[in-house]
Amino acid sequence: MLSRVYAAFLIGILCSACGTQEAEPPAGVVVSDSAGVRIIDNGRLDLTLKLLAASEPALTIGVVEGPPEFQLFRISDAKRLSDGGIAVANAGSRELRIYDPDGTHRRTAGGTGQGPSEFRYPTALTVLPGDTIMVQDFLDRVYFTAGGDFIRRETIDRGAFAALWSESGGMSEGGQWMADGKLFAPVYRRSQDRPTTGPPFRPQMTFVRISEDLARVDTLGVFGGILQQYVDVGGGRGPSATVPPFATNTSWALGAGDGSILAGDNSSPKVDRFLPDGSHVIVRWTADRSLVSPSEIEEWKDQQRNSEWTQGRLPELERAWAEMDIPDEKPYYGRISSGSDGTIWVAAADGTPERTSIWAFSDDGTYEGCLEVPGRFTPFDSGEGWVLGLTQDENDVEFIKFYEIRNR
Repeated sequence: MLSRVYAAFLIGILCSACGTQEAEPPAGVVVSDSAGVRIIDNGRLDLTLKLLAASEPALTIGVVEGPPEFQLFRISDAKRLSDGGIAVANAGSRELRIYDPDGTHRRTAGGTGQGPSEFRYPTALTVLPGDTIMVQDFLDRVYFTAGGDFIRRETIDRGAFAALWSESGGMSEGGQWMADGKLFAPVYRRSQDRPTTGPPFRPQMTFVRISEDLARVDTLGVFGGILQQYVDVGGGRGPSATVPPFATNTSWALGAGDGSILAGDNSSPKVDRFLPDGSHVIVRWTADRSLVSPSEIEEWKDQQRNSEWTQGRLPELERAWAEMDIPDEKPYYGRISSGSDGTIWVAAADGTPERTSIWAFSDDGTYEGCLEVPGRFTPFDSGEGWVLGLTQDENDVEFIKFYEIRNR
């Protein structure tokens, strides 16, 4: 989709040739260019501008107890089909599940295994023209019809993929395939130094776009990884890397339709957008960072203590938490995501298990409003008048919810 900012820019050029003035950006939005980078400055966001049409979702898929096809676990992605059906990557069962527009179960495909139509761990969904569903299984691409019938599997040369980074001293655990056949990948720099205790730091992370045949690598930008710190927890094993609560980080998302890539370094109130033609757009706004309270730190620790991954490691983690430096301020925001319509969804940093606030920016980078959803909510897809995402209840039971939103 051609962004509205770019379209307005082209129209402005044509109009100036006719003796008329260039179209103005929305009120309060400043558009400028700096060193070849287009900047969309939204100023301070109006958080009273609400997008949710109703507090209750128009559709919920998932149950606490009931038929297995409605029990959802470790959902990694979900997308809406052209007929209103919903495709879900239920990674916990290694399945692709497809539901009708009213939530009726249509088909389950895949399953645990290494056969052509099976998954080791489905991580992402892409809906291609004709409603072909591409499921990413690590770096493999597995294709299904909207009815759930298996089409084919495409396997990447993992040796060639690893060889891309061998000379540069970097490494990548993979990325995500784009609709145009290119592969987006975050590349991490390997450190040759022995870990030593010291202040918090953010490792370097380079975002690249790779051609389908792995012959060409385009560097998009360098960003900071998750904030961490090496602390000595005893036991003679040397310093251990520990991530503090409210750590700054860079999340990423693929802009559906236009082939753009979004990078959200939440140490600043902005999101970088890289377009297929090589242009770079920065969507930014004015904001203040919130202070971290002692009660929030303890709440974060309790969540870690009750997490599955911490079991068996709690004594070591408790010592690490006692030694690490905890940030005084929260990041400017949480994670970012994108919808099929190009909407940039930015989660506020102060979300709670009871409520999630998410800011919406249109595909041209202008702010559209705030989405406040009960519970913990992550948008997976969106379109004209709707948003689809994952929510979890107080017991971490997962649901797919479809909300109607006001015209933006």
